[in-house]
Amino acid sequence: MEVGILKVIAVSDIHGDARARRFLTEVISKHSPDLLIICGDITTFGPASFAEQLLKNLGAKCAVIPGNCDPEDVLDVIEKHSISLHEKRVEIDGIDFVGMGGSPICTMRTPREMDEEYIEKVLSDIMVENCVLVTHAPPYGINDLTRSGKRLGSRAVERIVRKFHPRIVLSGHVHEAKGITEDNGMIFANPGPLKEGNIVLMDIDHEVSAKIVDLSDILRKL
Repeated sequence: MEVGILKVIAVSDIHGDARARRFLTEVISKHSPDLLIICGDITTFGPASFAEQLLKNLGAKCAVIPGNCDPEDVLDVIEKHSISLHEKRVEIDGIDFVGMGGSPICTMRTPREMDEEYIEKVLSDIMVENCVLVTHAPPYGINDLTRSGKRLGSRAVERIVRKFHPRIVLSGHVHEAKGITEDNGMIFANPGPLKEGNIVLMDIDHEVSAKIVDLSDILRKL
């Protein structure tokens, strides 16, 4: 089956920002994506009502994973009001999307942390080559460096990426590691926290093009 170009916007780390709903509505109106991807942390420990108001009024097809700061009731909302990619492989418009929310265990004691063995087991069971991989935590060593010099990426995700070679890896989690990196024929993108007004804009076909677009001028007006 011939698959046309899929126009995708990716955002991450909303953390309950009150302007997010209006900002995303403006972004969707401006760019008319075929799909919006949210790479986790819609909230900071809830409430689920924020996630519900955000997701059910977006006016666009939306695929979502929870972040480490999203508790179980937020995942319930994601399952109800969007295409949940958490621990799943879903075909969207002829393209395989694989998702893994949460993060490796860290010192912050956030609601959705898992050990690396669990992350690797789940992803190994659902991964396919050339997919779009959506994880909250980036792979270790790519788009994961904090200002203190510590890396917060997942070694399990790193191993999965090297084994299955997805076409693009979308992540968030490490706010200051915003950027797009190309490595071994793969694209790795972290849009940074939504409050900074950046999105990743992608065209996905047989190949992928991706860029970070600064829409902070729109955000400042809200």
